[in-house]
Amino acid sequence: MVNQIISAARYNVLQSRIATVLGVGVGATGYNQAVSSQQVPKENTVTALEMNQLYADLIKIRTHQTGTEPTDAIKQVNDNTFQYLIQNAYINTGNNNVVTITTVVNHRLVNGLWVDQIRGVEGMTQLNGVSGYAKVLSATEFELYSNYDRTQGLPFTNPIGDATWGSYVSGGSFYHTIGEESYQTYEALTTLCETAKYNVDSTQADPAIKNTRTRTALWGGTATPQVVSHEFQVTFTTANARRGFFNAGGELRFSASLNNIPSPGADNYAKSGDWDAMLTNMGVISFNYQETVSSLANGTGSTIGNYDLTSTYQTIYTKTGSAVYIENEYTIKVKENSNLQLQFLIEFTDDANGSGGADERVEGTLESVLTEYRSTGPYVESESPTITVLQSL
Repeated sequence: MVNQIISAARYNVLQSRIATVLGVGVGATGYNQAVSSQQVPKENTVTALEMNQLYADLIKIRTHQTGTEPTDAIKQVNDNTFQYLIQNAYINTGNNNVVTITTVVNHRLVNGLWVDQIRGVEGMTQLNGVSGYAKVLSATEFELYSNYDRTQGLPFTNPIGDATWGSYVSGGSFYHTIGEESYQTYEALTTLCETAKYNVDSTQADPAIKNTRTRTALWGGTATPQVVSHEFQVTFTTANARRGFFNAGGELRFSASLNNIPSPGADNYAKSGDWDAMLTNMGVISFNYQETVSSLANGTGSTIGNYDLTSTYQTIYTKTGSAVYIENEYTIKVKENSNLQLQFLIEFTDDANGSGGADERVEGTLESVLTEYRSTGPYVESESPTITVLQSL
């Protein structure tokens, strides 16, 4: 039984590891989600209910990370057994009535583990109630014996007498007693969850535009302004909500464009065209828990993320113009106002003159966009922060 093999102390270590990833957590860990499992008093035994709560938490984490429910851990049906679905059961009368069973997922059996209470529907009902020892053939196939020897095994006795034997396909299940190897699957899956704790599958998150600012007036050149800015605050309701947003794979994403530029040969075309190309080529800039990077690997990013901020602005990304316009810059800066609030400053700086020293203006529709990429799956859903605009291009 569970309580004979799995101590409360061992269970609590595993539960703490899982809760650190899924729950409030600590430091740079924790999705800030509800946790089903809880610590077990050391004098208590570990029940199937408690194991299934642990199972539910693991499913939440791993599905969030990969997009599919794991088959590594199997749900318990009572205090000492796991249930597995049978894909096919074949009784071979030409081989001492050996029962060969194929399972839908990895059966997690080891040689000599007791298989109890085969239950079937449709064609497999003749095997109902059959039990025996497993002789493992592969991860999803084993033979059933009434007695067991680790090297040979004794043939299974026909449980239905002189009735016809054959292949009984689909619709059944079997149970086996929980053992050390079963608990180890939970521990192994927990390690996977910890290793991939910042991952979120694309099916479990969505991008959403949080703020857009547009400018149509000319800027740069010999007139003012030389710099146009998009500045805003990103505010979470709690420090844990902020941590959970980034720990669960959340990102703040930045993009910009200059459209409706002058036609070739017109005044301001060359400089405006370079700004257009610069902003297009930088791609989407993502600020996550540990770094700031371009989707197109252009420009200069940084190893500054959510956990690397100070109370003064730091430059986290820069993209420059080309050729005679190389002094023109798009920059993103960030600082931390509090454990609830970040503040970003995006600057479009027109420092370069054109060919022959002519200092053109920048003409067109300039747009700066902030997008959140947030966990929104059924198991992990992060808070969406509020945006307060301070400067609007």
